Amino acid sequence: MQPLFAVRWRGAESLIDSVLMHLTPTEGLHYLPAMPLLNRSITKANAVGGVLISLLILSGCGKKEPEYVEVQEVKESPVQTESAMQGMAESHAHGNSAVPFTYVKPDAWSDKVSSSMVLMTFQAGSPPEMLADLTVSAFPGDVGGQLANVNRWRRQVGLGPVAPEALDGFVTELEISGMPAWQVSFTGPISASKVGEPVTMMVTAVAHDDNTWFFKLMGMESVVEAEKANYDAFLSSIKF
Repeated sequence: MQPLFAVRWRGAESLIDSVLMHLTPTEGLHYLPAMPLLNRSITKANAVGGVLISLLILSGCGKKEPEYVEVQEVKESPVQTESAMQGMAESHAHGNSAVPFTYVKPDAWSDKVSSSMVLMTFQAGSPPEMLADLTVSAFPGDVGGQLANVNRWRRQVGLGPVAPEALDGFVTELEISGMPAWQVSFTGPISASKVGEPVTMMVTAVAHDDNTWFFKLMGMESVVEAEKANYDAFLSSIKF
């Protein structure tokens, strides 16, 4: 009888596929056979010897099923975890890794989870009702220009649009990190709390690296007014 190792390549090729498919589990858990099995990533030419040896072992065991050992998935190594923690610590010490500048956060402000369009958010005021949010966002170019942005923000607090010739009367020029910036502030009739107090929005914009950065403080009128000094100090601390 011709020995098993003398099986020709064409027959062995289909035999390998058949064995590998047979030994691939369909259950939800991940297992590996305790015997030396083969990875589909290695070439079939190198795989022939290993698969045929596995066949000899299986044939010698009669109908007995091969033993399986459960393997626990490791999603992140301890080294990676330590590195990530170190990166977070450095980010906290010098600013936020999502923004290209450093800053000093006022002691009274707390971090808050940001939405998808916002890079950074702080909460100011006294919970649960006397609150205002400071959000940081950036968009390419000038985002439609000063007039378009001013009228969009005015609509958000329930005010009408500003005529182009009247725009300069609403805009204050200043500097952030040595770069020209501009600021507007509006108080509108839209309620910012359960007590029905009007909402105030204060926005400062600065152009940097083909983007316009927006620093918006928005909330109850009394809270935004009380946080004006902290807002100004935060803007002064920014260094691109």
